[in-house]
Amino acid sequence: MGEKNSPGNGPEIRLVAVHADQRRILIDQSSATIQLPPVPVPYPFSVPGQTVAERFANVIEDTFALNGEVLALTGNGRDGTLFAVYYARHVPASSELDRKGLGWRDLTAVPDLLADGAAEPVQHAGNLVRAHQIADDLNDAWSVRRGHLTELLRERLSTEEGLAGWNQLLSPDGSPGVLSTAQGILTFLEAGVPFEGMSDNIETLRKLRNDDGGWPIRKALIGHSGRSITESTAYCLWALSASGQDLRDDAVVGGIEWLERAQLRDGGWGSTETAQRARTYPTAFAVRYLVWVTRNSGAVRRAATWLREAQNDDGGWGPLRGPDSGGSTPLHTAHALLGLLAAGADRDDQAVLSGVACLRSLFRGVADPEPWPSTSEVESVTGDAVLDFRHFTAPWVICALLKCGVSLSDPMVSGSVQWLLAGQNSLGYWSSSLTPGQSPMWASFDAVHAIKEVREEALARIPELFEADARAGQLELAWRSYFTVLETARRDARWNGRGRNRLLYAWNGVLTFIVALILVYQMAPASAGMSAVWKIAGSALLGLVPGFGPFVYNFILDRIRARQQ
Repeated sequence: MGEKNSPGNGPEIRLVAVHADQRRILIDQSSATIQLPPVPVPYPFSVPGQTVAERFANVIEDTFALNGEVLALTGNGRDGTLFAVYYARHVPASSELDRKGLGWRDLTAVPDLLADGAAEPVQHAGNLVRAHQIADDLNDAWSVRRGHLTELLRERLSTEEGLAGWNQLLSPDGSPGVLSTAQGILTFLEAGVPFEGMSDNIETLRKLRNDDGGWPIRKALIGHSGRSITESTAYCLWALSASGQDLRDDAVVGGIEWLERAQLRDGGWGSTETAQRARTYPTAFAVRYLVWVTRNSGAVRRAATWLREAQNDDGGWGPLRGPDSGGSTPLHTAHALLGLLAAGADRDDQAVLSGVACLRSLFRGVADPEPWPSTSEVESVTGDAVLDFRHFTAPWVICALLKCGVSLSDPMVSGSVQWLLAGQNSLGYWSSSLTPGQSPMWASFDAVHAIKEVREEALARIPELFEADARAGQLELAWRSYFTVLETARRDARWNGRGRNRLLYAWNGVLTFIVALILVYQMAPASAGMSAVWKIAGSALLGLVPGFGPFVYNFILDRIRARQQ
């Protein structure tokens, strides 16, 4: 833009520019130490029609040839340095940056190399950029990507002998499965897309129900068996209830009664009513549905006890309880956490906290084929039939972490959500490492369910976001006033040194107090327990140091000159 920048004293501002790939950060390489590039204060500062963020974005574009947006202007609370958090959506060639003494470095490695006080803003910048990008991705996912998947389901609908539904691999030539049809119904419901054939799919579930009230599995068996299966029954009940079927409906009542009968004496569930042992996944799944329809029943309390006793020493859960648990897996840990929370456990429950810690330790990173590996469970149903149940793990871990209170901006969560969104096939489906090159119904449902949970988590914060917008307006006024005062002080040569300094002391202290007060009110939940008096007193104290500190040198110099006259 060819703008001039004001010389002289002013706040030190450092650029925290995150690359479009969200993995790198811009570093000033012109000095012997690693540091963030300095940003000149825009001069003149006040330009009609531009916000503070837009004004700084213009300066950053002129100075560094970047193109993007300023997401925040924050301080480290220590030495008065300000940090401009910048999302560099478009970046210049490396050769152009080299000429300016700049370069991109790994975002995760840089904080340890920076001077004290800069590491925290850098980490905050990475989280903020990821959360900002997720918002953009979710808008695209919910408006376009869900349409791709539901259109594919319409095309792959399978019909046979009066039945209408879907099968495991979405083959239109195959016969409808029980579990896959329930997941197909839920996919339309979770995506919020109406389906004109929904009543036929629900009727198919009714026709395929067993006389004992439960539902079998037709396509996920090795061998043949018509026995009612816990996993299938829970999914069919979920689909019927979510589609609006009355809880007094015969199919719903019969399914709930079967589910309660199938609970084993130790409080858990196996895959069948006569299973020899309980397993984590069907137990957690049954708990979640029963809590939904019966609240805190005796069956739920017994199952919650079983889940607590099944937790391993490392905080996670495996397929089974006890010494033969098989070791903790992300899939079983995620479902156990969802079951415990549904049964009434608090987020600060030690079992929940330990489970979250286990999920963190099992995280492979988003550069891995799957952040948490998919899991296959094999369980005997009868003497000649075996259930092969496959799970797309990452979506369920995302759901569990959000339910446990882990923030959407947490790098592990935000990175996994972005990984999930990017994993959708161009035809609309999601796949898994267990079924490469195929279009499994269960993976697509799991992905849509997780995206819906992420979206609801974001929507639940709308009041907080509105409040943040209002505070952002207050901060805009405070920052604008702050920089305008500095600009005016430097421009007005008629003021004598001592008079100018006294006015600046007052203005800078008052305005820093305003900014500090707003920031303290923004620091929920950290400031939630502070009274209004303490918040105001703390802000006043914060206002003294940065407000008067930068002018101590001038103050002393004025006094020396006064004595010399």
